[in-house]
Amino acid sequence: MAPRRRVAAGADREPRVAEGIVAEQITRGLDRLCQLDSYTPVAVPGARVDGQIIAYASPDSTFAVTRRLIQGATSSILIGTYDFTASYVADLLVAAVGRGVKVQLMLDLDGRSGEMALYDGLTAAGIRTHPAPACGAGHANYFPSCHEKVTVIDGEWVLVQSGNYTESSIPPNDPSPTSTLPQVPGNRDMGLAIQSKSLARFFTRLLKADIKRAVTNITREGLAQVFEPEVLMFEAAPPIVPEIVPDKTFTVSSQRVQAVVSPDNYVAVAEALLRSATKSIDIEQQYIRPTQPQVGRLLAAIKAARAANPKLRIRIIVAAGFAGADIERLRGEMNLLAKKHDLAFGSKVRLLNKKYFVHCHNKLIIVDGERVLVGSQNWSDFGVSRNREAGILVTHKGIADYFTGLVAFDWRTGVKTLPVARPKTAPTRAMTPAAVRVRYGDYADV
Repeated sequence: MAPRRRVAAGADREPRVAEGIVAEQITRGLDRLCQLDSYTPVAVPGARVDGQIIAYASPDSTFAVTRRLIQGATSSILIGTYDFTASYVADLLVAAVGRGVKVQLMLDLDGRSGEMALYDGLTAAGIRTHPAPACGAGHANYFPSCHEKVTVIDGEWVLVQSGNYTESSIPPNDPSPTSTLPQVPGNRDMGLAIQSKSLARFFTRLLKADIKRAVTNITREGLAQVFEPEVLMFEAAPPIVPEIVPDKTFTVSSQRVQAVVSPDNYVAVAEALLRSATKSIDIEQQYIRPTQPQVGRLLAAIKAARAANPKLRIRIIVAAGFAGADIERLRGEMNLLAKKHDLAFGSKVRLLNKKYFVHCHNKLIIVDGERVLVGSQNWSDFGVSRNREAGILVTHKGIADYFTGLVAFDWRTGVKTLPVARPKTAPTRAMTPAAVRVRYGDYADV
């Protein structure tokens, strides 16, 4: 994949805005350490797929796949997601309601991402909306965050991905060869759309059980009282976008896939997956918290696989950090990965290059070029063992090849020098004429 096309000005681009502005608010947010209600883990089944699996990625094709499947919906759409600010995705849902489709949305409302007005608008348009049962929104607290990104369509299609419904995670791009639209910048995110009635039944039950857990009589005013002010955040616009990679559809028969859910089974599944590696491990993560115990289990699994297979190839890509304390934390974590886990920065770990992407928001593991785990789980103890999260594990060479090709570009262009912390709020002279608005939810420590 060769770099191409310089980024054109987008509707959400703000001129003369400092990169990294209000970064000091990144680590604050709402209190995700609230007292949790008792939760009983559920059995997480595998499923058989006799139909299609679509592999896709951002900034390239996430919107195109989402639009295609939502526009094809005939009876129902059920969504559970952490952050929702992309108005053009909301427009697709409103249009579906106009066709007679029943649309239901569970959203982790945090008051920090500019989503409340959109949430109210969807409610007014006839969409059944529910605050998620997570800390911070003034209702039942079963999870620190409901951080999953799951969409179930017509009880048959399930979309599971790393990206929120935000402008950077689902930028409105069209990868078709005939498109004349400019490619707009976005995060690196990945996902799978799976045609499986049994998988759809499982995720429908999971989401509806969480909706039932949330208190339903909370008022709009009650929600507003627990919110903090909106955070305005901007990043420098990537000057170049990579060659556009369209989504790819695989027709399968009796293909097994495994749902991977936090807090229920992610650690066990991911740990076994990493330990089983004999040839290669590719990982893309927003961040890795090596001091946290459950993340430590995953890192120990990588070390065990390397001990058994000294020639095991390791490629780990993480986000470059935002500003200030976030950069200092990144530098400390990279040093710890090198010293304690023998994952040297540069040769085993690199940063996603901001020349090409807004942010690394991905949550991906590929083992031996055959097995793929993609979902919403950041490598924090919250993400892998406490939040509500969702992913999919599939063993399929073609799907693995699709994602490996994207990782290969990200690794080849990855940054091998750790950044130096810049001021939390950049001075006026550092302002740039090319900045993009980013959303708190895409950067939050969850």
